[in-house]
Amino acid sequence: GLDPLEIVKKLIALEQIPVQINQNFKEWKLDFLCEHIMKTHHVYVLKTLPELVFYTQKIASVHGEHHPELIEVANLFARVNAELLQHLQNEEEVLFPAILKLMATHSSEAKELIISEIARMQNEHEFAGETIDHINELTQNYRIPEDGCNTYRVTFKLLEQFEDDLHIHVHLENNILYPKALKLAE
Repeated sequence: GLDPLEIVKKLIALEQIPVQINQNFKEWKLDFLCEHIMKTHHVYVLKTLPELVFYTQKIASVHGEHHPELIEVANLFARVNAELLQHLQNEEEVLFPAILKLMATHSSEAKELIISEIARMQNEHEFAGETIDHINELTQNYRIPEDGCNTYRVTFKLLEQFEDDLHIHVHLENNILYPKALKLAE
């Protein structure tokens, strides 16, 4: 029951919000970084996943006959959805608490858990990143065809924003959080 034109206007307005590039995440403590990742990136992903699953399936069902790549996009995004839901849950219920426990107690159990979870989670990041990159390729960098409707436009804009957030999210974890946690676990 949402007005697609209104959503497009809101998405375009979001492009005008400046990105804060002066953040030095490397200086943040692990507990603060975990909290930031959950409140910023996890909240965004959990809010956006159901919308994108719905929209990718909708445009695939409407436009898939003339744009068969949309069927593959919908299937790929459904896999990303399933993987990321499990991944975020594991981070929030297993990895992040283990990091906090290690910071507080230097527990050997927490050290072992951190080492094994990070190895697995990096593989999951690789899957998600490669799959989203493949979606980008299939959609020719989210290019809207001439017969694309407003839902098509909204979907591609959301996919593009999702990809941008995913790259930042994975960067924070793979290149800052995980190395710091592994160093603490040594």
